[in-house]
Amino acid sequence: MEKLKVLKRGAESIIYEGYFLGYRAIFKERRSKPYRDPSLDKKINTERTMMEAHFIYNALKIGVNTPAIFYIDKESNTLVLEYIDGVTVRETDCKDEVTRKMGEYIALLHMHGIAHGDVNPNNFIVNEKGELFLIDFGLAKRTDDIEDFGTDIEVFYRSLETMKPDVRDKLISTFMEGYSDVAGKERAFSVLDAARRIRSRGRYVSREERKKYVFDYEDD
Repeated sequence: MEKLKVLKRGAESIIYEGYFLGYRAIFKERRSKPYRDPSLDKKINTERTMMEAHFIYNALKIGVNTPAIFYIDKESNTLVLEYIDGVTVRETDCKDEVTRKMGEYIALLHMHGIAHGDVNPNNFIVNEKGELFLIDFGLAKRTDDIEDFGTDIEVFYRSLETMKPDVRDKLISTFMEGYSDVAGKERAFSVLDAARRIRSRGRYVSREERKKYVFDYEDD
């Protein structure tokens, strides 16, 4: 294993780029917390590393493109993952077919009882062939709670708030079309309704914004 450079330092992990057995790879190393008892810290980080690997494997199994897992180093709590040569969706012009596929991927996870936990354009990568990959399952969890699925949609909506309103609304609408194609309109509306309730609890939402947030599903 050869780590060449740091790509990102987060509160929970450090992301490196490097090589594994001659293949270009991403290394995701969970960071120790100095305020925790060392044995407890080791136990927590190992469990979270293995859980993330479990969700990546299950996502692949149900048809969601994710980077392949090359190796799991339990000693350093590091996941060694396939390097996806591409750009994040945030760096693209967000074509409809890509945004729709994003919605399909999240619906697939939800239909199999998995909430991703951090649905945003930076966690979707488009490679040079136009294939879409979903990354970063560090906050994923097993659940059947509709509000957990609604939270995924709300997190995605909030991640688009810096965009122009017309661009944002088009993206979320196309995303939900893809979601509905997989989960069905009734399920999609239920998840959207949960997302709307979550958003309403967070701050005041005007009547017009509430109407916009259901994306005309009520009229179908």
